[in-house]
Amino acid sequence: MKLIDRGRVMPRVVSGIFLIVPITAVQAAPVTVNVVGVDNTVSPAATTPLTSYRWLVEEDKTYHVPLDANGEVQVDGSNIPVIDPNWEQGSTLSVTFHRSYMPVVGKGDEAAIPDVDPTKHHFISVLPDNGYSLGGAPIAPGQTDVTVYVNKNPITTAQIVIQVFEDLAPINNVWDQGEQPLEGFKVILEDAGGRYGASAGVQSLDVYGNPLCTTYLPNGDVDQLGAGCFSGPDGFINIKNLTPGKYGVIIAPPGSVPDPDHPGTFIATNWVQTSTIEGTKVIDAWVKANEPGYFAEFGPPGPHASFGFVPAGKNNPYVDSTVLTGGAAITGQVVGEHLSRPPKTAFFNGAPFAHTTPWVGLNLGAAGLGRGVYAARTESDGSFTIPDVPPGNYQLVIWDDALDVIFAFHTVVVNGDANSCNSLTSCNLGDVPVNQWFTRLENHVFHDMDEDGFRDAGEPPLLEQAVNLRWRDGSVYQSAPTDGEGFVPFDQVFPFFSWLVAEVDFARFKATGVTVTVDEGGPIDFNDPYSWEGLLSPQPQNDPLDPDSFVPYTGAPYRTQTGPVLTQGFQGFLGQTSVMEWGKAAYGPDENGGISGVVFYSVTRAEDDPAYGGPEVWEPGIPGVTVNLYDNLGNFLATTETDSWDASVPTNCQFGNSPASDRPFTFRGYATDCYDGMRNWNQVRPGVFDGGYAFGPQLDCDGNVACLAKTSTNGALLPGRYVVEVIPPVGYEIVRSQDRNVDFGEEYAQPQLLPPTCVGPMEQVPAELSLFPGVPAPLAGQMMPLCNRKAVNLFAGANAAADFFLFTEVPIAGHFIGFILDDAANEFDPTSPQFGEKFAPPFLPVSIRDWTGREISRTVSDEYGRYNALVPSTFT
Repeated sequence: MKLIDRGRVMPRVVSGIFLIVPITAVQAAPVTVNVVGVDNTVSPAATTPLTSYRWLVEEDKTYHVPLDANGEVQVDGSNIPVIDPNWEQGSTLSVTFHRSYMPVVGKGDEAAIPDVDPTKHHFISVLPDNGYSLGGAPIAPGQTDVTVYVNKNPITTAQIVIQVFEDLAPINNVWDQGEQPLEGFKVILEDAGGRYGASAGVQSLDVYGNPLCTTYLPNGDVDQLGAGCFSGPDGFINIKNLTPGKYGVIIAPPGSVPDPDHPGTFIATNWVQTSTIEGTKVIDAWVKANEPGYFAEFGPPGPHASFGFVPAGKNNPYVDSTVLTGGAAITGQVVGEHLSRPPKTAFFNGAPFAHTTPWVGLNLGAAGLGRGVYAARTESDGSFTIPDVPPGNYQLVIWDDALDVIFAFHTVVVNGDANSCNSLTSCNLGDVPVNQWFTRLENHVFHDMDEDGFRDAGEPPLLEQAVNLRWRDGSVYQSAPTDGEGFVPFDQVFPFFSWLVAEVDFARFKATGVTVTVDEGGPIDFNDPYSWEGLLSPQPQNDPLDPDSFVPYTGAPYRTQTGPVLTQGFQGFLGQTSVMEWGKAAYGPDENGGISGVVFYSVTRAEDDPAYGGPEVWEPGIPGVTVNLYDNLGNFLATTETDSWDASVPTNCQFGNSPASDRPFTFRGYATDCYDGMRNWNQVRPGVFDGGYAFGPQLDCDGNVACLAKTSTNGALLPGRYVVEVIPPVGYEIVRSQDRNVDFGEEYAQPQLLPPTCVGPMEQVPAELSLFPGVPAPLAGQMMPLCNRKAVNLFAGANAAADFFLFTEVPIAGHFIGFILDDAANEFDPTSPQFGEKFAPPFLPVSIRDWTGREISRTVSDEYGRYNALVPSTFT
């Protein structure tokens, strides 16, 4: 053990696993890879050396806490922890951005991986030819050999145990001893695709292709075919034979109907859900292979998902008339609580909720140990009246329709006169503030008639304009179209303590700019028009010289960015709201939007003809890919590279009303700008996601005669037919017909709007699928053009698009980011990036293990609890 300047113990970190990677660098050296098949789960396990496999090596650009030869955290002469020498952002992970992309540096199938840069970290993923699952391991700088363990197929299935109960003893959103089970409640599972956000849809089949909740005989034959999954007399249901992964569990009470305001969930006239884990009616369940029939995180084990319901409906309150026999009328109004920007810690009352309606309940006893005696939905403005409450001690509880509000508890004492409560002169509680689970992002798309990026009075809304919230890698977190008012709110954006990217549709219309109003937190001036009807306190935009934006004066409550603006990076925290107003206009007679698209990493390859490939919401973009533009005769016109979040992170983050000490927040001499973290607070800044590219609207020909011949006097591409070409980076391949990896799913009709035509070299489809020898290729023997080049027709007054799809034979590693907090302690050091949050224990080892418990790799959190790492993904 060793102490550093924070006076805290740093545990020794034991090195845990090896691996191999190819890369070209200073004194590049080969790495030997050993692949070991693990044949069972006993200890010690039986193993088989494997020699037939493929590997992929990526540079590991996650943050690595420097350790000395004894596994201790390295410190400098001032006893300050040393920064990762390969980290390119100047300071520790807690005051910088985690990396979005890990470059592929090599692939192969031999046992010696050449040209590995010995000064860098790498990660190797290994896919055996057959019989074993995918595996992976990290490669440390200077490491010369690595062992990768892969588990023998078949992998044991997973299961989810769910509990449904009546939440009345007391009403508190968790199960308590003695609360009654609820029978006949239907369970719906969402396939979360191993991620947060947009899901892969409803999971209806088990791993054997039969409906969920099918039962089987010991010999594997079907006993009883599943006809829906419902809670039993004890309130429990066990859904077995699932693929390991992350699922969203949804409960539909008997007689319920789909909730029009919250797609995918249900409402009933006689039951209202109280339980959530981190907001929404969907409760997540993470289940591994051979998952036990319980979930143990802390405390005693229990079900994977537990759902409480109160017997009440929208117009059907629950009233225990044996208790509420007459007395006081408890009144009040539920409003949002508004946090201050760190390092300030004050809370302020905000407006009532426009996007959800609260519920109030009343439990007997100030400590909430008695049963619930009342539950009802408030008025739409959050106001409520609980009548006929006799003198005594009670607990007021609050939740809401959408379960966006953090379940709240307030003690209410009805005094003996039955006319006053607590120390008040009446039982009018006034504003009752509650916190929310989520941050919010409101979007407006409007017809920008004067094309200045600012919404003037009389400029009409544009409906059916898609707005996407993307992860930085380009995969989709949430997506929705604007309504008839040109409005689309995202009410359930989880405060990940990390930035996301908002994107407006570019399928039609010219982008003219965006105006953003960012929530500064703190007290709200309800008379300020830029409070958006009391939702936010506008953050002053203090940089009028920002080259990317127009700020009319220092301290303006908004920022306008003009031009073809399609994306903005943003970060938000719970109970905060930021607003984006996107301007669009029709193209002029000599204008068009040029040619644009995204180069996707094709995780799911379902099409026989790759020309009809489309992106799935879970598929990321690939940054830094070269894309070329040619005219229809093959003359080279221009080249570009796909966008990269890592290469163009947001800058010029706003100080708002921060104290002088945070202008900017300086950490150990490092003046921070934008970064992932609460102290950086709510921000909206220019930002891009991985994989996007564009030629135009204006094209810089740089003297290219062929290019000049295809552009107008203002630099716009002339209407016509063009060819766009993608150059796959090292390790990537163009998706071909034989590369499909999905042999089931929906059937589709040919779209009316045909995609760009593939015009690459003609190739014959081989007899078998490339990754699955022995499986016939659907179009075997046919001649098909390679989709590295696509012909695109650009018309006047329109945008043209061409997306490309690349893949790696061995799937790239999965990424994860996290932080460690001590829920029982707060951070009181004002120089800490954690100030105002829970205390973050420093330098804790984080072990990553496979489903058998074998350690795959190990990392260490930084001084303020943040960590990130790579893990093997899947080819399933």
